[in-house]
Amino acid sequence: MKTSQSRYLIPVLAISAALLSGGCGRKGPASGAAFKTSGQSAPVAAQTNSFDEVAAYLEPGGSFYVFLDTQPWLEGLSRKIEDLRQVLLTLPNTKAADRDNLRKLIDLGSGLVRTSGLEAVSGFGASGILMEPGIYRHRLVLHHYPGQDQGLLWSAFGKTPHALTGLDLLPETTALASFSDLDLAALWKAVKAQAEQANLPEVTQGLEQLSDGLGAKLGLNLDEIAAALGGEAGVVLTLDPDRLVTLPAPGGGRLEFPEPALALVLRVNSDDLFARVDTLLSKNKQVVRQDEGALKMRILPLPLPLPFQVRPTVASDGVYLFVATTDKLVRKMLEVRGGAKGLKSHAEFARIAKGIPQQGNRFTYVSPEISRTVTHLVHTIAAMQHQAGKADGGTELLERLLGDDEETFLYSVASNTKDGWVGISHSTRPPGAGLLGPSTVPIAAAVVLPAIAKARQRSRSVACLGNLKQISLAARLYADKHGGVLPPDFLSMKAELNTPRILVCPADPAKPAAQDWDSFDVTTSSYEIVAPGADMSDPKKVYVRCRIHGSVGLVDGSVEQRPRMKNR
Repeated sequence: MKTSQSRYLIPVLAISAALLSGGCGRKGPASGAAFKTSGQSAPVAAQTNSFDEVAAYLEPGGSFYVFLDTQPWLEGLSRKIEDLRQVLLTLPNTKAADRDNLRKLIDLGSGLVRTSGLEAVSGFGASGILMEPGIYRHRLVLHHYPGQDQGLLWSAFGKTPHALTGLDLLPETTALASFSDLDLAALWKAVKAQAEQANLPEVTQGLEQLSDGLGAKLGLNLDEIAAALGGEAGVVLTLDPDRLVTLPAPGGGRLEFPEPALALVLRVNSDDLFARVDTLLSKNKQVVRQDEGALKMRILPLPLPLPFQVRPTVASDGVYLFVATTDKLVRKMLEVRGGAKGLKSHAEFARIAKGIPQQGNRFTYVSPEISRTVTHLVHTIAAMQHQAGKADGGTELLERLLGDDEETFLYSVASNTKDGWVGISHSTRPPGAGLLGPSTVPIAAAVVLPAIAKARQRSRSVACLGNLKQISLAARLYADKHGGVLPPDFLSMKAELNTPRILVCPADPAKPAAQDWDSFDVTTSSYEIVAPGADMSDPKKVYVRCRIHGSVGLVDGSVEQRPRMKNR
């Protein structure tokens, strides 16, 4: 080590050692003792939250455990959006038409939030634990208190856990599948209702055009389509390792991968949808019609030299409507439901699904075949790039991101319980290690939520300025009626203020806002009048101040954002 470096390093080490040992030669507690809670009585939180309720569904002792109290952020969110409207509508140089449209858009957003049920979310939790070598169990919880389950979040995607019948359709070659309860009729009804209540003719007209456009093409509008659906939707991707597809690679060489097939699966209440599609396809003479008892299929052969089979197919068996890339996949799914060997009887799936609930409202499955195929393609392309001398930083980055030789799987089931949404999954990925791991949700939340918190603080500060603006303007209106003398207190200007609610700063939730002047108590106000009864001779004199932010309203009606005073 160089002498000049050691000259600075030694004092730094000495200071660090002093700080860790108590500092300045004073005897203190053992290192870290002041920070430990063992043996101490548990502190009583100033505000209760849903930690205990969420923790009841989580598993401690693993490599990941997180709880987030969302109630302070989400409770009353629609009202906070409405309060923001008051601020935005007082912005200067805003045309009346723009102000009216802005009000309607805010009303629409506030209404959608109320309808969604998002305000009922009281907590979020996640945990991750290693169950056995190579298998991690993850749990996710989106909690609401008992009885607080009104809203689309708690009804449109399943109300009561049930048998996962979508699993009964999956062939052994399933590489990816995801099924979920879905009440499209409720979603569509809610969106239309909120657009009408907000009095937004452009939005209402756009929704009507969408519905009418589908009606013109299918003979069924969105209301009729939603009524025909049976409340469940799924997607299935298969990769058949016994049938390899060969494609030319850029720059020469060949790429091989398992033959893919894809299907969209919709549970239906009737055959109305299939009947309308059948009517449209009847005009095409190339369509192959196959009716076999309850099964009806319409197949459109493609006269193209494709490297794998593509025969677009629409089919219905009275229970599900299938839209698939090939009729072969539809037949295979129905054979599995009829008792043929499928994914559920596969040893690999049985190992993954062990301990996962057999009932729920949605499930997702990702086979190791996905990672095997992607890894093989990435390594093949990279090898070709190296051989041709065209490898660069992008090639290396591709290998690092997608060329992981570890096989990845995921199986998760989510249920709508009396306490909210609870998801349990098994995966090869530890918390935060991969994009397929369900624990990426809380990790993403840990990154995004601080930014949301900052944005929330900024919006509250802006809303506070809006309150000060209204107070200052009301004071000037009072002064115009009282010989140029500003009001001595808030009650004196209640004729000029529409509501006492603006006398509580949005960043001061501890103080309840009075709903009317009869219940108003000056001690609950976040604002203070600095110059009661002053005249208007000095327009830049501070008349009112926010105790939270330090922002002020001036005699001339303007506002300024100032740092909060230390003694306040």
